[in-house]
Amino acid sequence: MKMRKYIFLALTWMVTIQLSAQQFYIPYRIGDQFGLVDNHGKTIIEPQFAVLELNYSEDDFWQGYKYKNAKAFSTLIYKGKIILENQEYGDYHITNGLIKASKYVLTPNNTTYDWEDDFYTRYNLFTFSGKKLFTEDQIDISEGFYEFEEINPEMDDLLVGSIDTNERFTLQLYNKKSEKFTQTILSKVKFEKKFGAGEHAISFIYNTHDGKRKQINIQRDNKTFKVISDKEIEPKEEEEYRNIGMENKAMESWGGEAMKPSPPREEYQPEEGETIKKSIGEAKYKGRKYYFPKKNSELYFSEKRFDGREYYLFSVIKDGKKGLKLYNRGEVKEILPPIYDEIFWGDWEGWLQGYILKTGDKYALYVNNTRPAGPFSSISTEAVFDLFPMAVRMNYGQEGFLLVKLFDERGNFICYADQTGKKYYSE
Repeated sequence: MKMRKYIFLALTWMVTIQLSAQQFYIPYRIGDQFGLVDNHGKTIIEPQFAVLELNYSEDDFWQGYKYKNAKAFSTLIYKGKIILENQEYGDYHITNGLIKASKYVLTPNNTTYDWEDDFYTRYNLFTFSGKKLFTEDQIDISEGFYEFEEINPEMDDLLVGSIDTNERFTLQLYNKKSEKFTQTILSKVKFEKKFGAGEHAISFIYNTHDGKRKQINIQRDNKTFKVISDKEIEPKEEEEYRNIGMENKAMESWGGEAMKPSPPREEYQPEEGETIKKSIGEAKYKGRKYYFPKKNSELYFSEKRFDGREYYLFSVIKDGKKGLKLYNRGEVKEILPPIYDEIFWGDWEGWLQGYILKTGDKYALYVNNTRPAGPFSSISTEAVFDLFPMAVRMNYGQEGFLLVKLFDERGNFICYADQTGKKYYSE
């Protein structure tokens, strides 16, 4: 009897550990405000944000936005806790144990939020205790360099380079334990070039205040970095680039014989009773969240064209229903059967691509992850959504969980949902 009791306790402990490991957070809307609940429905962050967006990284975190006097103020939520609150930064990235905050500012002559807007960006660094490392925002910050990407997490120091608004470069050592800059290696010099100089080493070329051109070489040393040399080098030589011998040559005859004419373009011929179209509808987000995050939660619809020569997708309409086929060098493959009332192309954030499929007044999703590191298994849902669904994240929190945004017929964001159609929303 005791043995059974021990086995039961051990199994209970394992299940508890597994459930704890699978804990994750989902935005829940009450009225017009968003907060976070965990996957068991427990409130983690009380509803208080007009917008709550997932930021994609190795460690997913949430960015909440509030509005005051036509300005957006952001809050960063990491592992269920508020780290930064009511900031004027529009976006964050977590890297090397620091938070890089980005502030996107429109130039004075631009008042709209289109992709063509001119803007400039300013950066700062924060610790996870909320401490700001630069008193003034910088034009650029490198918190660790590509030569040191595989920095041992046990290292005490981090190499941080920054360019201020006067375009002067400063290089410092940041100590992770004290959360302070402990050494200034270069101070407000004119930056020229950065390059790798062997294993675990990096070099910078810069100009001093008195006009000298110097190269400093830095190497990883145990749990920190040290300067191994800093010496004056030759002045930069002027370089001329000329296309010698090209003045009197026609571009079409360069390299010998003229180009041969292309063979006739081969096209798919529709079967009896079907019409084809080399496009489908596409849903896109309006504007950019950096300037006014609420704009990122509105949709607009356009046409996604497939203009390939020997390889292209095309929609098929048969008996009033739509499908999708792939044409590849004369071979035809059915991607989606002609059974849907509407098909929309989804090109979402975080390497997600796929389709929104409408049947009657319900929608389904077919989602792929196309990241270069290798595709993941696709996720298909039943036609369970009565609002227009947009995929947010595959396998969010646990395998098979699909985080979804839902929109009304005018393209306004309503709430989040999961792959079963469950809405995280209440009046």
